[in-house]
Amino acid sequence: MHLQSLRRQRVNVPGAALLVRMEEGETIWTESSHKYRPQEPAEMAARAGFRQVAQWVDVEWPFAQNLWLVD
Repeated sequence: MHLQSLRRQRVNVPGAALLVRMEEGETIWTESSHKYRPQEPAEMAARAGFRQVAQWVDVEWPFAQNLWLVD
């Protein structure tokens, strides 16, 4: 999914010490949707040097949130 800036602007994200400048019409990528089996995110985490400590799966929609910590 992309969001499109309706005008030239600066967006400050203090928690990330980030200032983003956007032009009118510029888009930002806000979401990626991928289909994985429930065990795959933990395997990906391990390959990347993380450890999956929790996984929450929505009972109504095929959607999951995964919490990874760095080892």
